[in-house]
Amino acid sequence: MAEFGSIFEADAAARSLVDVGIEATTSYDPAINSVAPYFASDRVVEVIVREEDVEHARQILDAGPGALPPEFTSPELLAWSEARTRRAAQPTTSWLGLRLLLVVLLGAMAFGALSALLVALH
Repeated sequence: MAEFGSIFEADAAARSLVDVGIEATTSYDPAINSVAPYFASDRVVEVIVREEDVEHARQILDAGPGALPPEFTSPELLAWSEARTRRAAQPTTSWLGLRLLLVVLLGAMAFGALSALLVALH
């Protein structure tokens, strides 16, 4: 009946139809919901209804809000989202020294083990 780009959207649409009395379910390749969604043969999720309910279901879905509820665009949420984005964009230089030290130590250990192996072979 209708195709969606995500499982969430399709489940929400199916739930909306069920809430108004139309039997609905979703159908999709299980690989979409796996750790390797790129293996999915078809990357759409379908909402399936009985043939006699198709027109009514289309009317319900077409009349839907089509946007996020107002709570998702509140000033507090937008400010929080912007702060999270700025914080994620900042480089994490505090761990740089520790990472560099770890790489040097692992390199020294590998060099020592390789040297000992070469000495043992000769």
